[in-house]
Amino acid sequence: ITLDSGAAINIEPAVGSAILLDGTVSIDAGVITGVTDLAMVSTATSGIALDVQTTALTTGHAFRLNVDDSLTASATKTLCHIDYDKAGVTASSAVSNTKGLAIGLNDAATNHADGVVIMTGAEISLSSANAQGTIAMTGVSLKVGVTEIGDVANTLGLLMQVMDGGTDIKML
Repeated sequence: ITLDSGAAINIEPAVGSAILLDGTVSIDAGVITGVTDLAMVSTATSGIALDVQTTALTTGHAFRLNVDDSLTASATKTLCHIDYDKAGVTASSAVSNTKGLAIGLNDAATNHADGVVIMTGAEISLSSANAQGTIAMTGVSLKVGVTEIGDVANTLGLLMQVMDGGTDIKML
């Protein structure tokens, strides 16, 4: 354990060893394992930020959620749950605009004329390896205004903007 000139604490284990926190969380070569809950309680303007900066992501994932589940009992699960509760009153003439999930894919490169760029905002793939029992699959379920409280004229189930000449919906 050392203290550098910027007052940062450096913990460097012996070669081949890892840092063990609380007997559970292990840090080894930049990989953290054993964390079961990561929580932040704050009045700050932002929560936990994941900032991935790479200049050569050719394969792999910038962010990956990998869940291996072998549970055989009945259960209801959510792999990625976004829970946002707005409690503050929006002031007169103010606008409160909240997006549950915002995906922005932007290609700013000058691509070669013979190159192919494929961008998919979201891909949902559902499959089952077994046809026994009842198999129910829903690719997308939209529930908008189901409480029937809101402005009907401004409530949309699906809003699409497709370039001129593009296909709005293509069923295969």
